[in-house]
Amino acid sequence: MMWSALWGIVFGLLAYGLHLRGVVAVIGGMVYGVLIMLVMSFIVAPVVGAPNFFQLLGWPTWTIGHVLFGMVVGLWPVLRPQDFTGLLGRQAGQAA
Repeated sequence: MMWSALWGIVFGLLAYGLHLRGVVAVIGGMVYGVLIMLVMSFIVAPVVGAPNFFQLLGWPTWTIGHVLFGMVVGLWPVLRPQDFTGLLGRQAGQAA
């Protein structure tokens, strides 16, 4: 779960920096989920000695799970756009 939270925060930062909104954010999130699947399966899991869940679950199930993760983080900027407004703009508005 902590890995999911970390990757979700990274997506949030990317979405904020790239100004991802709407359908682009959702599709970007789904692509991001697949990229995270590849990184976790072929880099992180072997380095930390974790079991190969993709072999236990099968690639289709493993892929669908990560696409759904990506869809959820991609919906974040769509459903809560206030989380992605400029922090500097809010601080400037408060200072005035």
